Amino acid sequence: MKEDYLERVLKMLTSRDMMISGCKKDDNEKKIICIERYKDHVGIMFKTLDLLFNTYTVYVNKEYIRYIKDLYYLSGRENLIREYETTVDCVKLAIFFHDIGKCLGKNQRSLRNSCAAPYHEISSAIFLSIYLEYVFNNLFMSKNLLIENKDLLKTSIPLILAILLHHHAIRNIKDLGKALDDEIKNLRISFKTDINNITKCLEETLRFYTSVYMSEFIIFLKNLDVKDIDRSSAVLKLLIKMYDKIFDNERIWSNAYRVSILINSILSVVDNISAHLNREICIDPEKIYSMSNEEFIGYIIDIIERRKGLQEFVRIFTLREINRKYIKNILNKDLR
Repeated sequence: MKEDYLERVLKMLTSRDMMISGCKKDDNEKKIICIERYKDHVGIMFKTLDLLFNTYTVYVNKEYIRYIKDLYYLSGRENLIREYETTVDCVKLAIFFHDIGKCLGKNQRSLRNSCAAPYHEISSAIFLSIYLEYVFNNLFMSKNLLIENKDLLKTSIPLILAILLHHHAIRNIKDLGKALDDEIKNLRISFKTDINNITKCLEETLRFYTSVYMSEFIIFLKNLDVKDIDRSSAVLKLLIKMYDKIFDNERIWSNAYRVSILINSILSVVDNISAHLNREICIDPEKIYSMSNEEFIGYIIDIIERRKGLQEFVRIFTLREINRKYIKNILNKDLR
């Protein structure tokens, strides 16, 4: 079964129709022995999230909305909070967009050649920013409410920072700042092709994230002009430039950073679990989707128990150790 799956997917490696988000090479780093399709990486992240981290997701979303309330109460616009609160699920939105930059043509080529797509988080953050602006405009501009650009910027900060920092152990914010102009330049060069790739990836994963605006946004994206990325690029440049203010005890910036870390904590855990299942163990994703909860969680427990760093990360940010006893309490069944 595993051999049939690997043979089938490896044959698709040269096909432009298949978007990938990662792969694994043999010990000599010469031959690709496993491939992770983009849609499977995102799908298994959502499966892990829904099964194990629902309670924590609710908590993080509440903290994000608390941050938004703080912003709008300060500006006398508390009437806008309810509109935004029912539209944006910050954790699921971060998962949905965190790797979308891998769908760019240059990153697909890099993944096929070296199983890596350095600085993809920059493009991911740009397209998340474009989506947030789209939602913001549809929510508020259509109601003839005058919303200043700084409101959109401040509202977006935690989500965009979470995306930018989801590989912080490899690339810090200053590294991203140095690479930003080159990433934007590359995006401009192959803009139409990249937009087609981005929309394809969004369409492939749409079933995992339901939003009243996402389907409309994909149509909007297909008609995007290259100059439309300027505002989102400017947002990233400003965030990177102002990053040090987070540590200057400025209330809005410090709160934004705190919420971004909460989002990133769960994003990093489910990202690692999905990548390990898809690339390291290399299970047929269709088998994962059809697994019982008990069998799927058994795989997750084995991953966490073998990776002490991930185990500690989960424990710190969920305030509990994810182990077989904890899972048994969730399912009220023994795991064998």
